[in-house]
Amino acid sequence: MRGINLERLSVFVTVAEAGSFTAAADRLGLAKSAVSQHIARLEQDLGVQLLQRTTRRLAITEAGRAFLQDCGGCCPNTGCPMPICTRPTRGSSRPRRRPAPSSIWPRN
Repeated sequence: MRGINLERLSVFVTVAEAGSFTAAADRLGLAKSAVSQHIARLEQDLGVQLLQRTTRRLAITEAGRAFLQDCGGCCPNTGCPMPICTRPTRGSSRPRRRPAPSSIWPRN
């Protein structure tokens, strides 16, 4: 399992808070297509669907709600309290990455 990209994580949290890709794109200063790509890649990295999208509606899935709860309002600009990430080691500008918490994985 690869680590979680903090930019994608931040985009997901913003989409969840804003309730739409358009509003999140406006808040982040990104194109709507870039926001969509970040979410798609995050879902691919995690192997779960975080958002249910239709042309008229956006809803957070159960896995998405669990992941958002684990995020705890995390933002790359303020440091990441999540168990999947840690602060950069001394002399490194990149965070170390850990696997995502088990609460986001679908149960068999």
